[in-house]
Amino acid sequence: GVIFKEAKSYLECMELVETSGVDLAIFDTQGCGQYDWSEIESLRAFTQQFEFLETHLVVSASMKDVDIFGTVQHFSSLNVQSLIVTKVDETISLGVLANVSFKTPLLISYLSTGPSFQKDFSVATPKEIAKRILMEHNQQEYQVLRRLANT
Repeated sequence: GVIFKEAKSYLECMELVETSGVDLAIFDTQGCGQYDWSEIESLRAFTQQFEFLETHLVVSASMKDVDIFGTVQHFSSLNVQSLIVTKVDETISLGVLANVSFKTPLLISYLSTGPSFQKDFSVATPKEIAKRILMEHNQQEYQVLRRLANT
């Protein structure tokens, strides 16, 4: 199972990791805007305290390409290894997945199609990403939008 705990400092995080006996600890930082340089620096200083840390940057599938590229650039000081793409279910234009994969050095590690971590997150395999891009979310909705765009 997945255990959800809140920690507000490095010491609280380490205590939770040491006492819970988990193999994987996921730390979700509260929203930190890509233009909030002091928050990014605080987050960088915080993450540097961990010896073993894998950093995933969360972006929304409904963001414009330029915004995702800017976010990736602004958070680069955190040594981000990969992306978690959320709100995949809230857009029918998933070409951003291909663009991000092609234009940044980051892999997409997980996809999210809803608010529940346990139910709605899945590993982002190349096959799954290609399927979602090609299906354009839902073929029927896609066709309706195409017809509307052509009228």
